[in-house]
Amino acid sequence: MQTKALTAMLSVLALAGCDGVLIGGHAPDRVSNAKGGINCGNNVCSGKESCVNCPADCGECPELVVKAGPAPSPDAGGVLSPPPPPPPVFNVTFDNREHDAAYTEGYLEEDFGLQVPYISGDLRTRKEGSNGYLQVTYPANAIGGASGPTFMIPFGNSYEELWLKYRVRFDDDFQFKLGGKLPGLCGGSCPSGAQGNLDGFSARGMWVCWSSAHPCGAGTGNATQYLYYPAQFLAGLTYGEEMFYQVDGSDQAFDRGNWHTVIHHIKMNDSQLPTNSGKLEVWFDDNKVLSKSNFVWRVDGRSYGIDALAFSTFFGGNTMDWAPSTPQHAHFDDFYLTTQALK
Repeated sequence: MQTKALTAMLSVLALAGCDGVLIGGHAPDRVSNAKGGINCGNNVCSGKESCVNCPADCGECPELVVKAGPAPSPDAGGVLSPPPPPPPVFNVTFDNREHDAAYTEGYLEEDFGLQVPYISGDLRTRKEGSNGYLQVTYPANAIGGASGPTFMIPFGNSYEELWLKYRVRFDDDFQFKLGGKLPGLCGGSCPSGAQGNLDGFSARGMWVCWSSAHPCGAGTGNATQYLYYPAQFLAGLTYGEEMFYQVDGSDQAFDRGNWHTVIHHIKMNDSQLPTNSGKLEVWFDDNKVLSKSNFVWRVDGRSYGIDALAFSTFFGGNTMDWAPSTPQHAHFDDFYLTTQALK
């Protein structure tokens, strides 16, 4: 019915236009055009008169509405519901895993929905009631890749902006020593191990106790972001840069026996000049502890984005005074990665 009405209306408009009658606005009260069959104002709608060229005789035109598609459905309260957000890249709780079971490559691919080249380290799933989590064991007298898992979880896509959230807990008797690495996002070559370059970046977490400027309290490890990025490489720095988590100038720290929640937000800078439009933000236990704007994650001409989760957690440092004297344990849970803002 709407299609027929629209066709009829367009036909009327075409006829009126051919007769040189003004289309749009209101027609004058009296128009006489005997040749065109128009005698507007005689209270008779006839000939080529219509609501368009003679509303005085034919009446005002009805409002014509052409629908482009179905309207959004209101919710129970009569308010239009916004479209649902896109699903997360992954949301991993480990609740479906058995207690004290080895965490295999197959389990990881099932949970994260992503393929991995390999996994490393002593990983086991544990349970406290219905809550599952992942336990990492760090062997005694070891540092670097020999002391914990160091593998990548590629996303299969390259993203311009991502939010990563996870929880971590250290055992009640954990030896923080001089420091160690924690998981974080990376892209391109995902540099690490004093091998910075211009073809990628990495932004892992870390606990740090080696710095005299940032001493650790008893049973704690200062929380930081550990970065490899182009400016750090161009400055000739061999190792990554540590950015300490702070609130009002006070260092924030991991302690023993308690769960801590970290959120990493990375936005890539434009790949063409000017390139300083990137962003790094971190929240630690609901406090914003790091914020860097105008950050350069890639230099002009590079096209990589945020490509992978670096599941990298170990003691070190590159000297044995970073190593624990006995086996140590940390627990990880609730890995959540999304393109939607978490804060």
